[in-house]
Amino acid sequence: MQNVTFSWEGDSAGVYDFQYREKGTIEWIELASSPALGTSVNISNLEDETDYEFRVRAHGQTDVSAWQYYSYKTAAGGCVAPTSVSVSGISQNAVNVSWNSAPSAVNGYIVQWKKASQLSWLTSQVIHATVFTVTGLTSGTDYQVKILSICTDGGTADSAGVNFKTVSTTNLCTGLSVSGISVSSSGTAYTAVWSNVGGNPISHKVEYSLNGTNWFVITPSSQSLTSATYTIAGLTFPSNHQIRITPKCGDNSLGTSAVYSFTAPADPAQFVTFKNFTGGIITWIGIDGSPNILTSDLAPGGTKKYNQTGLLGSVHNAQATLTGIANGATLTVSQIRGGNPISSGSVIYNGVAIPLAINQNFTDQDIFQVQG
Repeated sequence: MQNVTFSWEGDSAGVYDFQYREKGTIEWIELASSPALGTSVNISNLEDETDYEFRVRAHGQTDVSAWQYYSYKTAAGGCVAPTSVSVSGISQNAVNVSWNSAPSAVNGYIVQWKKASQLSWLTSQVIHATVFTVTGLTSGTDYQVKILSICTDGGTADSAGVNFKTVSTTNLCTGLSVSGISVSSSGTAYTAVWSNVGGNPISHKVEYSLNGTNWFVITPSSQSLTSATYTIAGLTFPSNHQIRITPKCGDNSLGTSAVYSFTAPADPAQFVTFKNFTGGIITWIGIDGSPNILTSDLAPGGTKKYNQTGLLGSVHNAQATLTGIANGATLTVSQIRGGNPISSGSVIYNGVAIPLAINQNFTDQDIFQVQG
């Protein structure tokens, strides 16, 4: 017994009557779904290697057309059609087709496709894989594709047809834009967030500029439809820059861009600097037991400029907590003034806070750094 898909030329949005019978018999069999919408039907439980006739007519609101007659012979017994036919990667002029193998298809497969409005099928060469790319399609058009098993005796068995529509040449991103961009900074990375306007694209193009004229594409470390986390190589962190977000659609078209200008926090007029030259991350710095002065973690190579009323011109103690450093590692802690070290010492890291300064006088633009 076999399942067969019958198709005919016509309006894919039209309604049709469909009947079939075994050749040589008198009675026509009408599908329970007839009249039905569309230009194809699936018939189940047809006999193997048997001639059939089928006829179809347009079914209007007040009238019907004349019957159109066709004939078809089912494959020899034991010839089984491929199953699970699916399409993917649909573009303006191509589609990928895949299916499950049929054990009886010892001589391979044939892929057939046609416009939904037409009867004639286009046919591939014999292939022995279970994937195939159909090319040369018309954009914005309804199609149907099916797979034929080629069996031992040369007989074939058709799969059910699968319908799809190619991508239109119309710009899919027309009317799409972004709004409400904001950028925050943490560690050595920036995170941009935004809202989509007019619908959701498949992704976004992310760019940065230092002058508003020359733009460079960024590959974010993580990205969703409403956010992107990125770094900018070669710049101190954080740095002034502009970020541009542009919607991208399935036909490679682009929507309307939006730009946000990120301004790095200004340095205080007078400050001390903490620098991290270890392979770990400084997560906390306290001065004289104060709460954490960091607004974000201090990654390797990072700096923090800091001041508070009464800080300069007096003696203080400073400590830091790190992660990513192995216990037992030797770290070097230094205080630098005017480019010259005025104190330096080693400390063995054991998983607790380390001293950055012990009873040291803080003056403008002193640097406290840890290396290791």
